[in-house]
Amino acid sequence: MGTGIFYHSFTVFFLPLKRDLGVSSAMVSLLYGAARLEGGMEGAAIGPLIDRFGSRRMIFIGTSLAGIGLILLSTIDTFLQFFLIYILIVSLGSNMGVFHPVSAAINKWFIRHRGLTFSIISAAGCIGGMVFAPLLSYIILQHGWRMGPSLPASLF
Repeated sequence: MGTGIFYHSFTVFFLPLKRDLGVSSAMVSLLYGAARLEGGMEGAAIGPLIDRFGSRRMIFIGTSLAGIGLILLSTIDTFLQFFLIYILIVSLGSNMGVFHPVSAAINKWFIRHRGLTFSIISAAGCIGGMVFAPLLSYIILQHGWRMGPSLPASLF
């Protein structure tokens, strides 16, 4: 679910963000690139926290943070506000709560069939994108992009 929302469904927000915030395609693309860069840099800091507090607690904290960030996005007026909330709250929370701790839990729980388990998790993320991208597209068409992020966030 998290991968479907945070990674695969970003593209459905591309044109509405570009239009409503009055920015170029490069600026909207910068959001996604900066979020992925932040996730890569954050891994070294989140790893020890996962070791200390466990995957379950980090998933709860991270997805809560990401959900709050998605709700906050509905209140923004400028691209700078969107950028800061998306990178510092949504991306931080999604990486802290979705990618890193799930990978750590799988690595810890499964020894014999670790490769199979990682492939199932990867496939599930792609299926999440297949489900949530059309769902978010429908929500955006019906209610606008400001409502789009907050509805799936309520699922967490």
